[in-house]
Amino acid sequence: MQESKSHPDQVRFTDLFKTSIATLRLTPPKKEHKGMSNYMQSLEQDLDNKENQQFGDKFGIGTIHQLPEFNWLTNEIEKAVMAYLKKCGIDDLEVAIFHQKSWPVITRRGSNIVRHSHPNSILSAVYYLQVSPDSGGNLIIVGGPDLIEGTIERRYLNSTPSTRCGIQPQNNSLIIFPSLLNHYVTPYKGKLTRWSITYDITITAGSNIGSGKSENSLIHPMYWREFRRGKKSPKTIPNNHMVEGDFFKDGYLANKSLIPQNQTGVILSKLIERMGANDNRLNHQDRFRFQTPIKLDDASASIIRRIMAFYYPKLKQFLREDSQFLTGLNSICSFPNAKEERFNSKASISQETTASIYLNLLSIEAESGPLIVIPGSHKKRERIIRKDSAIYSIFPVGSTILLNEDVLHCFSSNHSNSKISPFLVVTFGSKHNVRDSKILNNAYIGKYKLDDFI
Repeated sequence: MQESKSHPDQVRFTDLFKTSIATLRLTPPKKEHKGMSNYMQSLEQDLDNKENQQFGDKFGIGTIHQLPEFNWLTNEIEKAVMAYLKKCGIDDLEVAIFHQKSWPVITRRGSNIVRHSHPNSILSAVYYLQVSPDSGGNLIIVGGPDLIEGTIERRYLNSTPSTRCGIQPQNNSLIIFPSLLNHYVTPYKGKLTRWSITYDITITAGSNIGSGKSENSLIHPMYWREFRRGKKSPKTIPNNHMVEGDFFKDGYLANKSLIPQNQTGVILSKLIERMGANDNRLNHQDRFRFQTPIKLDDASASIIRRIMAFYYPKLKQFLREDSQFLTGLNSICSFPNAKEERFNSKASISQETTASIYLNLLSIEAESGPLIVIPGSHKKRERIIRKDSAIYSIFPVGSTILLNEDVLHCFSSNHSNSKISPFLVVTFGSKHNVRDSKILNNAYIGKYKLDDFI
């Protein structure tokens, strides 16, 4: 039998499939461009002069998509991603699409980014807000995945030609590509600091499909459950004090489980950190109650958006058009021995419509200083305080209360031995009524409105 011989030059190779990369130029309105630029400029000012490049983790920022300054960009990216998916033949009605992570990147002259991919997401998008044209820093996307990806270190392999796509960044350019593609950035040579924002997009089966009909698909997160890791189920606190309420009749509306504890914990940690640092902006209302402004970052903005998903219709109906500004973003924390406040209402100061949301950062008990409200007091001409009609906000962590600030209310005394009662307070009203930097950072006055958080 004659031996069969094959020759390498007779082997036929066929390149199958293609990868779609989307590029487009955006045209941000002047107001939106200024807002994004001011935000990036403030981050750059925090950098050491010796640092050539920093990513979101330097600043603790991983959800740019939650920030009002980037609402316009986030919406534009959503439009572009939907067009990308349609081009790829994906039925967007059958899937749920999420902004999973987004972060700023500040790049100075001489910096580059090594080869990597984003295995945590499906699509990645990068937007270039500011860049010196024709100054390097090109995005190089490598065709793949490699045959032996992840099994042998790349340094042991012979250099073989592979498909590469080089894209030169331009001001306001947006690039969308599959996250699993390896990519890197060549050295940047521009004199102007480059500002870019990266988004990671995740796709799951739509919530309407359910959990049992999502074969071979990542099911919607609403069906997930996080491990308790040995923790006991949270105790049910009897709701025999403050009921949900009717906002327009009673002046308040409560929700007992709106914000997850992992989110409230982030704000509480920052509050405790500032107290430990002896921040001189802390307001000693009395010896044992503290009030301090809260920074609007990705954590607090995420919470406000979640709050708005529930309370927005009521707020939009209640607040006058000129009273829809963010006028308060602060924390109030009562320690043991804090005395009961005097009942007050914002109406005694101003005739403008004002509403606040109080978020329990810990479970509040009767002895630890809950918020006291006198329902319906906003409708009475004679402001007679009847303690027998007062109700107490004894709610678990993550509970929220939307309060018409015309309603008589106060914080009760904390006569516990060791418990604190921390609240996050978000207020909307007229921008002309902000007089205290302990309630709202001066930089935010007149800057944000109700619609910025939906």
